[in-house]
Amino acid sequence: MKSYKVLLIGILISATIFTAAFALYAFILKSPTVIVQSSPESATVLINKIEQPSHRLTLKPGSYDLTVSFTGYVTYQGSITLKRGQKLVLPILLKQVPTATLLTTNLNTVPQFFDATHDVYFMGTNNTTLYRTRNLVGEAGVKVEAMTSNTLLGAEKVAVRPDGEVALIKMSDGIYLYDFKRYDFLNQSKTLWGTNIDDFAWSPNNLQVAYTYYGANGEQSLMLSDIQNNNQRREIDLTKDKIDHPSIAWSDDSRHLLLVAKSTQTKTNYIYTYDLFIKKFAQLTEVGEVEGAKWSPDGEYIAYVAPGRDSAGSTTNIAWIAKSDGSGVTPLNVAVSSISKLCWENNSTGVIVASNNTDGSIKLQSVDLSANITPYQYAPPTKFNPDNIMSIPKDSRLLFTNDGQLMSLGLITSKY
Repeated sequence: MKSYKVLLIGILISATIFTAAFALYAFILKSPTVIVQSSPESATVLINKIEQPSHRLTLKPGSYDLTVSFTGYVTYQGSITLKRGQKLVLPILLKQVPTATLLTTNLNTVPQFFDATHDVYFMGTNNTTLYRTRNLVGEAGVKVEAMTSNTLLGAEKVAVRPDGEVALIKMSDGIYLYDFKRYDFLNQSKTLWGTNIDDFAWSPNNLQVAYTYYGANGEQSLMLSDIQNNNQRREIDLTKDKIDHPSIAWSDDSRHLLLVAKSTQTKTNYIYTYDLFIKKFAQLTEVGEVEGAKWSPDGEYIAYVAPGRDSAGSTTNIAWIAKSDGSGVTPLNVAVSSISKLCWENNSTGVIVASNNTDGSIKLQSVDLSANITPYQYAPPTKFNPDNIMSIPKDSRLLFTNDGQLMSLGLITSKY
């Protein structure tokens, strides 16, 4: 009898072990499996914010938050939903956090970038010589070369034609034309192009110059001319609408001009547009105090900086957008001190803004046309104070000045 009981107990124990083993086997067999194939391979994997000991995970059916991170890379955050018996392989290539590349420290003025040549033109720190960088596409091989001799002391503005062959340089006694194709360091001559001129800008098609003329007789006009300023055409009488010393910007199709008044009476600083084809001149904004404005690459929108309320409800200068006909005015609710800290994204779907954090540091953000804000991910250089920001067409990089330096930075967000 005693032997029978021992045998029975043994059978029961064996059955229990077998049942447990079978249940465990069934659980493993039917439980979902997740394999995270990360790059870098040693990235940390978290499920519902709990760090996992392995990249091969056996979980229960259901939904989970997945986080993959590694120092110096943009953290991946996503979600997964698993079914019973499912095997899920997730290849996750983490994006390395970009660092700024120093292109040159010999910088004194606002640089000009041209897509056709991928060159940047700027006045050097001595403010006597015009330079340009070459090979921005390759960055590592960037070259800086002088385009003029050191005879430009006192230059107030430089406007290089988009094809990079000539430039207009404003000196105290007038505007001078420099022809780089006939450049000679030893015997350079400059040609007086015009006087009594305030602002000026080349058309993107390289064929015309728009400028504001202030004659001795009180005339204030928006003018168009050819390259040599031999054939001039008066387009707008600026005194009629009391437009004081406006800045000038062309649309990329060379059809429209954008004027922003620069009066000391800031409440009258409105935005105006002028259609050269149909000769239509219009005031775009009803509210003044516009600090500056820029065309979108496709010419459909205008971004500008003017007073408004930021996302915290504070009244300050913020970014705005409007369609080129003045409709669809939208506050983007992101603070920006000046138009030099704003540029359009290449696809015209939003703007890039350099704005201040509460601690005084600078953050770069992408803001779409519906005012949705996405921070960029990057490792900022020491004393990060980006200004004169410019997106490089057909490239996910940003050019900017930073305390007398010209720098480049890759643009990525936390989105995967």
